[in-house]
Amino acid sequence: MTRVSHLPLALLIACCSAQAALADPPANVGRLSYTEGTVSFHPADQDQWSYATLNYPVTSGDGFWTEPDAKSEIQAGPVEIRMDQSTQLDVLQLDDQATRVELPQGVANIHIAAPPPGGSVQVVTPVGDVDLTQPGTYHIDSGQPEGDTPSNQVQVTTLEGDVQIRGPRSMLEVMPGETATMTGNPPTFALQEGNATPFDDWALAREQHEAPPEAMQQAPAPYAQQPVPGQYVSPQMTGYQDLGAYGQWSGDPNYGAVWYPTEVAADWAPYRYGHWAFIPPWGWTWVDDAPWGFAPFHYGRWMQVGPRWAWVPGAYVARPVYAPALVAFIGGISIGISEEPVGWVPLGPREVFHPYYHASNTYIRNVNITNVDKAGLSHLNDTRNARFVNQSAATVVPASSFTRGDAVHNARVNVSAEQLSHASVTSSLSRLQPESSARNGRALSPQARAELPRPNVESNTTREAGSNAPIGRMQQVQPTEQHNLEQHQAPHPESAAEHNAPMVQNFSSAHPENEEAPHPTNFRQSVQRSVPTPHAQSASAFSNTSRQAPGPAIRHPTALERNAARQAAPQTHTQLQHANVPHPEQHTRIAPTPQGWQRQAAPQHEQHQDQGHDQKH
Repeated sequence: MTRVSHLPLALLIACCSAQAALADPPANVGRLSYTEGTVSFHPADQDQWSYATLNYPVTSGDGFWTEPDAKSEIQAGPVEIRMDQSTQLDVLQLDDQATRVELPQGVANIHIAAPPPGGSVQVVTPVGDVDLTQPGTYHIDSGQPEGDTPSNQVQVTTLEGDVQIRGPRSMLEVMPGETATMTGNPPTFALQEGNATPFDDWALAREQHEAPPEAMQQAPAPYAQQPVPGQYVSPQMTGYQDLGAYGQWSGDPNYGAVWYPTEVAADWAPYRYGHWAFIPPWGWTWVDDAPWGFAPFHYGRWMQVGPRWAWVPGAYVARPVYAPALVAFIGGISIGISEEPVGWVPLGPREVFHPYYHASNTYIRNVNITNVDKAGLSHLNDTRNARFVNQSAATVVPASSFTRGDAVHNARVNVSAEQLSHASVTSSLSRLQPESSARNGRALSPQARAELPRPNVESNTTREAGSNAPIGRMQQVQPTEQHNLEQHQAPHPESAAEHNAPMVQNFSSAHPENEEAPHPTNFRQSVQRSVPTPHAQSASAFSNTSRQAPGPAIRHPTALERNAARQAAPQTHTQLQHANVPHPEQHTRIAPTPQGWQRQAAPQHEQHQDQGHDQKH
């Protein structure tokens, strides 16, 4: 009897494992976008906490913990989750179908700029589930456990938007300006007028600080296929929020809207200042040092305009597909050391990205569709005669440095044109097995933080100049097709930047030598109160990499638990009755201001609407 009863379960687990192995990786991911103080995280396949790494991709199964006096922020497309001190957050599901997180303890402020995949954000708390069904801003306090006993009281405040909270027997809608309290198991509900906390004001300052007018405009419909004027990328692109603060947009006659980083090193090139991490299911993934270094390295392509690098997001699509690194790996290089080195070239416009991990033809097409024309899409599996426009920007490191996750610009080796002439494109990285350090987080030293790029400055900052060695056999590709996109030419003010050394070594390109990229302008910050500058990894100094980070006990849900939760969540709404709880009468409404969240006099028609809603429920 025992063997018979366990056989179906074993077959089910084996079947699920086989399907997971053959499935495409998710197109939607998150990003650790800010840390302040000691922040810990663990990937889905790890049982110990590590120190959090800025720009580390966030996916299903990851967990985060903020120590006392610490804060952190996770971006996932249009969703921003900010964690207060002593807060634990587990990512239950973050993919193309849903965004579901668990908040076992602590406080989170969640801002939703546009509907994410699945249409809402679901938060599991110790007392009940919280469905954030509309764009807006929400405060969720799961309390603190007593020993091993979870909190039995959770508070949910709707600052903007609409919330539904659910217990096993009933549900309740929480209107803007209201705070709901769930107590006990099964929970009882209570409603009262809500107010923001100092942490909500801090979160609002972060939101306003990151809100460039070019990117924050939303499409007229949740999944519109065309951008509104001034919108260059979809709000579903993770990391778009930092582009306005650290660079500027312009127009290119061949590629449409392009973005220029304001401050980079003189020898900077894409995929050179950061490190490689091994992150399932993709495998080797680029983690950049710059505070803005997520979207430009996981979407789009790079090109040089005169002496400057420009990021080309490509054609606007509502749901861009994340890639771990849009590069071509090269091998077969002999540089006189005992181990074979590893090299890579940043892909340019119209160059096909060939995944070095399992992916279907549909996935390969979708990950390339923004930057590859129809002719290129018809030859996605053809890797012969590879030619790269960014051939002079190849970066080469020893294999051991690569697999340890070392800082690339420190480990980079100089390679001559003759040595690179023997390079060949490689489609498999199976020989590069990760060491444990390539899976762990890295924290910053104070010196490293001081060297980070600042938000838009009056002039470019250049550091020590370096050189890019050209790859002999890899020929430059001249762009031919033109895109009919609206151009947004940046201003060209006179500044000290005109006398600075070039940021990167110039080389022959499709653009005339006398064509200049736009000089950066001095963007005035719209937020009056102090906002911490985002912390990023520095390529020069890491700390806390050899010891375990602090955090509560880690529990990984089983595959059966995850599947059961995914199947049960959509059915719950139709099975529950609305709780009979009166809504508080509000004579003022809560609203965001430059000074924080404040209550203001509500228009008369809003008061009547609130009274009508109260009578309805």
